[in-house]
Amino acid sequence: MKRTLKSVCLIAVLLPMQLSAQGNGSTIGSRAERENLAAAIAWDDAFNSENLDAVMALYADGAVSAPPGFPALVGKPSIQADYEYLFEHFNFHHQTTVVQLEIQGSLAVERGDYVMIVVPADGSPAFVETGKHMIVRRQISGSWYVIEETWNTH
Repeated sequence: MKRTLKSVCLIAVLLPMQLSAQGNGSTIGSRAERENLAAAIAWDDAFNSENLDAVMALYADGAVSAPPGFPALVGKPSIQADYEYLFEHFNFHHQTTVVQLEIQGSLAVERGDYVMIVVPADGSPAFVETGKHMIVRRQISGSWYVIEETWNTH
């Protein structure tokens, strides 16, 4: 297990953080764009460090998370319980690539890809998961919060 974990950690260190916005070819420059890209980075940082408080701070109270193959998680308590389970049973390195970011007023829609290294706490072999996601954020009191998210694997 130690060798597997060391290999996984090495891979995680070597995987570059890739965040880009594509679509209209313009340079990322608006404050809303910068804040939403920063939110994507903050999610990866909080998730990878298993900082439950920091992860949950990114979600609105009534947020809905729709994981693949499971019922939707409605509200922060349900989402938090899911993260508690994940952090207890796995270690992760998640890397987000923002593919498209559309902002209209106080709503932002992020389409992205991800690569995630998953290390089970029970000593099972580590594996790599790749997938795509859609995240909707709303600006509330000057900050951007996840209100809807869904993802699936490739």
